[in-house]
Amino acid sequence: MFDGIIRTLNDVCFIPDMCKNLISLGMLVKKGYKLNAERNVLCVMAGDKVILKGRHRRNLYVLEGSTICGEAHVIASQGEMAKLWHQCLGHMSEKGMEVLRKQDLLSSLKSSKLDFCEHCMFGKHKRSAFGVGIHRSTKVLEYAHSDVWGKSPVPSHSGKEYYISFIDDYSRYVWVYFLHHKSEVFATFVKWKAQVETQTGKKVRFLRSDNGGKYISGEFEMYCEQEGITRYFTTFYTPEQNGVVERLNRTLLERARSMLSHSDLPPKFWAEAVNTAAYGEPVSL
Repeated sequence: MFDGIIRTLNDVCFIPDMCKNLISLGMLVKKGYKLNAERNVLCVMAGDKVILKGRHRRNLYVLEGSTICGEAHVIASQGEMAKLWHQCLGHMSEKGMEVLRKQDLLSSLKSSKLDFCEHCMFGKHKRSAFGVGIHRSTKVLEYAHSDVWGKSPVPSHSGKEYYISFIDDYSRYVWVYFLHHKSEVFATFVKWKAQVETQTGKKVRFLRSDNGGKYISGEFEMYCEQEGITRYFTTFYTPEQNGVVERLNRTLLERARSMLSHSDLPPKFWAEAVNTAAYGEPVSL
């Protein structure tokens, strides 16, 4: 560096195609360093000691010093690799990661053992568990579960305040659609049914949901009767009767909170976080 001392930056991303190294001032501040900019010179300080210095040039601060080139050790240990995969997979559980590891889907990962994750502790508050659902189905789409979550305390980046989730009982595959209003539930169900039946060549035969007004409207009932779909409803105030999808919603929201905490994104990005979490759910449920 400017003072002749070699300094090491941790938790960096290695991008082979980038010709310049970029240092995030926001990440330095998050790690407790202070910034002082005067007369086109930026100083990064640890306490009263200046550890990095850069001069203003073309709306950037160019670091005084040089990068020591050598072999790139992207991952120092299996523990760090497991942590990186955990974060990339939207804070997936250790159990879910182990399923993927055994299928050789996590490159070079030999152990899915995870250390303490503060963001998961923040996102996954302890609460009463829903019972494990019993598989009644023997083939794809024979039996589906559905539920609506919302109203969100904060509208999403695109103005959505609800989401409806569907889960296939046999494959545990998950679909999530974001809604402005609960009145969109029926149209979304019709859209989902047409999509999955076209993709699989199978028919939805049974649907379990709560008995809220969004699921028991006249058009919903008539449509299911015409399509030969048998309905099963939970009784009031007993969400555990629809435990499969209730557990899904809890997992999606826990992982979404963990991702938002880890990324420091504002709450309005909750829909993007939930959507990301949904991709990993078939191996987590």
